[in-house]
Amino acid sequence: MNYETLFTEKEITLIAFAPAIAANGIAMVDGTISEEETLAISAHLLDATERYRHNKLIMLAIQSFSRLMRKGEIPGDMRYIRSPEEYLRTFRKVGKLIDKKVKNQEGTEYKHYLVDLMKSVASASGPKRRSFFGRGNVSDQEQQFLDHIADILKIS
Repeated sequence: MNYETLFTEKEITLIAFAPAIAANGIAMVDGTISEEETLAISAHLLDATERYRHNKLIMLAIQSFSRLMRKGEIPGDMRYIRSPEEYLRTFRKVGKLIDKKVKNQEGTEYKHYLVDLMKSVASASGPKRRSFFGRGNVSDQEQQFLDHIADILKIS
């Protein structure tokens, strides 16, 4: 499928910036972005090129993000996201767009990619905690945010 012709430029921008918004959103849930979270974001995004090379939608997002950043084109409605509600609103847009236009495995995998990125960042921060459910470093606040995003994106 040729996603470049399926999506408008504005939609491609939303898809391209969603991973950065996901990473920043989960990192900011507790009010700060730690060094560990920053490293986890970088590692996960670098790994995505190899891990998801078969997914044309994710590759389009990665390539478009790089192109847009080189041009300095950060969309205004994404540049000033500050509250959890604004993050959730953005993910509602992303989820609706993917559900409407990409009704295949690549769309589902793109949504899982976003949540996996958030889990990676959330588990990188804070003191080591262990739980019966194996959540590790993920705080209750981060877990609630993750659960809400997964619910919005309709993934388990």
